[in-house]
This record gives sequence, structure tokens and C-alpha cells, in this order.
Amino acid sequence: MLGAIDMKVYKTKEGHYTFKKNKYKSADKIRELYEEKLDIPQEKQGKDLPQDIREAYVTNDGFGSFLRLRRVKDYDPRYPTTFFTTKKATETGYMFAERLHNMTDKEFLYSGLPYTFLDEIGSKNIRNFDSLPLREAGEDKENKRKTVYILLGLLLLAGWFYWFQYRPVKTRSHCDWKARNKWGAVTKYYDREYKACLHEKGLR
Repeated sequence: MLGAIDMKVYKTKEGHYTFKKNKYKSADKIRELYEEKLDIPQEKQGKDLPQDIREAYVTNDGFGSFLRLRRVKDYDPRYPTTFFTTKKATETGYMFAERLHNMTDKEFLYSGLPYTFLDEIGSKNIRNFDSLPLREAGEDKENKRKTVYILLGLLLLAGWFYWFQYRPVKTRSHCDWKARNKWGAVTKYYDREYKACLHEKGLR
């Protein structure tokens, strides 16, 4: 039972859960074993599982099993970058991590256990941050602040373009149309009307 296992659950600042993993193989070594395992025919794997579970996870659908193994390769609970969303999932992840850790490399290569742990933990309950540590909460705030500054800068730029570029062009076009519509040809009356219109719209 998990209650008899000596483990401590740790919670990160971002609300994820994990446990100590310093005794496990390196992430690179674990990935190498998965790559080697992917080359072994499925019919040679999973004999450590009950027959019905072996058929469901390993032997019934060769290509599906291959894809499943490729997927679980990214979520091995022994990775330092694998975290969990609940305490229960963390305990289950720890149980699988210990069982995988206690296997020899050869036992791992032919075991069916790696095919099953993702479903047992629940794919929605496990995260892998791709070999990067979780960001500190302060980093999230800093990123949000930078995003706000960028958006404000873009807004100011758009406002400048509208007021000093787009608006004057549209205003001059409107005043030209208004003066021509009233006086026809360009005369001193047209010029007076055109300038009055610009003045009215705030342009000189």
C-alpha cells in the first residue's frame, strides 16, 4: 500500500506536485532505454503483465502500442521535469517510478509496465516541462508586465499613426471634396472654404 511507502510530496509555487528523484537514472539514460525498447517487437514485451492487460496494452495493436510507448516516453515519472496535478496522482507516479527504478535495464526493455503507467496516473494529471524547471511565480508576473508594456507601446504607436498620418489625409480629402462640391473649380472661394474646413477639423 502507498501508505506504507516512505515518501514526501512536494508542492511547487505554481501548484504542481512532485517527489524526490535524485536516486533515479538520468533523464538521458531513461530516454535511451525507451528508444531501445521501441525497437523491440511488441510480441516479446509485456510478459510480466496479466494476459488480458498485456493484450489490451501491448500485443493486440502493434502500431497503437508503438505510439503509446512513444507517448509515455515523454512522461516517465522518474524525470526531474515530470510533475503531477494532484497528491493522489503523485503517489501513483511515485509507485510506478519505484517499480521502474528497481528493474534492471533488460527487465525494463521487455516489461509491459511502461505501457500502463500513463493510464493509471491519468494523462490529465501528469505534466512534463521538457527538461526545463518550472518558472518561479515572480517570472510569470514579470512576463505579464512585459506583455502589458508591449501592448501599451503598440496602442500608442497605433494612436500616433492615426492622429498624425491617417486622420490628416482623410480630413484633407474630405475638405477638398466639400470645397469642390460647393465652388466647383479651384478658386479663391474654394481656397477659403478648404482652409476653413481644415481649421474646423483642427488642421492648419
